[in-house]
Amino acid sequence: MIKPKIRWTGKQVVSTILKNIVRSGGMYKDNCGMNVDSKSKLSAKEWGPIGKEEGEVIIRDNEHL
Repeated sequence: MIKPKIRWTGKQVVSTILKNIVRSGGMYKDNCGMNVDSKSKLSAKEWGPIGKEEGEVIIRDNEHL
């Protein structure tokens, strides 16, 4: 997001937290990433026409997609 100030999105914040957990030797000591496919609490239809993909939670190698 750029206007009015440069800000982080929620997905960027979650990805950064997951990456720092791995680097600090937290959950995954062999530096393998977390991979998750799940549904979100809100269905895609509740996001409207622009949120077709918001009904899914996809995490690949600690990156929230």
